[in-house]
Amino acid sequence: MQNTITDISSKKVSPLTLVYLKDNDKVLLIKRSSKKKMVAREWLGLGGKVEPGEELIASARREFKEESGLNINDPLLRGTFTWVDETKWAGTLYVFIATDYDGDLLDRSDEGELKWHKIRDIDDLTGLAGHQKLFLKKLLLDDNYFYCGIAVYKNNNLVSYADNEQCFSERQNIAR
Repeated sequence: MQNTITDISSKKVSPLTLVYLKDNDKVLLIKRSSKKKMVAREWLGLGGKVEPGEELIASARREFKEESGLNINDPLLRGTFTWVDETKWAGTLYVFIATDYDGDLLDRSDEGELKWHKIRDIDDLTGLAGHQKLFLKKLLLDDNYFYCGIAVYKNNNLVSYADNEQCFSERQNIAR
């Protein structure tokens, strides 16, 4: 069978963590420096690959510490984002929000530039990784929101997308 986006049988599916640290009206993001990554030179949350046998929260804490120098004390799972494309990889991001932290922020991370951004300005942030525009502001502003989305990419371009908004809307209409 040909390895296309619709034929996922040969995909290597990778679990990843993505953490957003909120501090009042700001969120810490990293601008990835590696040219090899799909999100190189774009702002996004901190995180990375879950290691074999590693629990999600442990992975979120480890990756955040490695990239920022900070310990997050209260990571809360707030969503998932799954993608598939024409490469051999597919992935699921487990999205966490944290608000309690300690330690000293690194002046420079090996992974890229670290910077606090105003939450209210996120939609206008130049260089925000495209997939985050689908959910980030709502996650940061609504403490009761849980996000679940899936996307199909071709040549790094979004070609199809669905999330839980329609499902939640239908449930709310039934409850009324």
